[in-house]
Amino acid sequence: MSPQHQLADADDKHTTTRRTGAGTRRGGGLTRALGYTALVAIALLYIYPFLIQLATSFKTDADATSHPLSLWPQHFTTAAFGRLAEADYPRWFANSVVVSLFVTAGRVFFDSLAGYALARLRFRGRGALFAAVIAVMAVPGVVLLIPKFLVLNQLGMYDSYSGMIVPLLADAAGVFIMKQFFESIPVSVEEAARIDGAGTFRTFWSIVLPMARPALITLTILSFQGS
Repeated sequence: MSPQHQLADADDKHTTTRRTGAGTRRGGGLTRALGYTALVAIALLYIYPFLIQLATSFKTDADATSHPLSLWPQHFTTAAFGRLAEADYPRWFANSVVVSLFVTAGRVFFDSLAGYALARLRFRGRGALFAAVIAVMAVPGVVLLIPKFLVLNQLGMYDSYSGMIVPLLADAAGVFIMKQFFESIPVSVEEAARIDGAGTFRTFWSIVLPMARPALITLTILSFQGS
């Protein structure tokens, strides 16, 4: 083949490669645009109920009843905020903050301890205990409301911070999440820590727990929402 033909073939291949690359970029851009459009639509779908609640706070009672899904009040009023200012709102907010912080911190700590014990420690009845955790997850939370209330009332914890915090300090779902994540961490990491003289709790607190950051973040979000 002559040098002219080789040069022409090289130019054709280069042109075809550029066209293919341009087509791939256009296809990738279109896919990305469709993906962002779908994400925005889903985000608006989730934000819409919050916008309805915000608009309802500026409606009259009659307007809220007759137009519950409207985002614009027919008769604009701030009477709801006036009634809120007259109530003991700071105390309600403080209660929510205190309970949420203590429950979130306690649940993350105790669920992590229980999950690590079920994942790494070997003791009699470990399988039965984990089966009980799974069984508790299958029980709807509504079923436990009345028994919890009766127990708290019997212990004298009704209408107190301890009554709102203690029952929520641990939950089966959090223990399950942490156990499953701890089992995915290589045992060799803990063995190296033990060779260096770390005890069980030191290995858990300084080595394993920092590696479980994704599970901790998930558990923190779920705990804060649930409290």
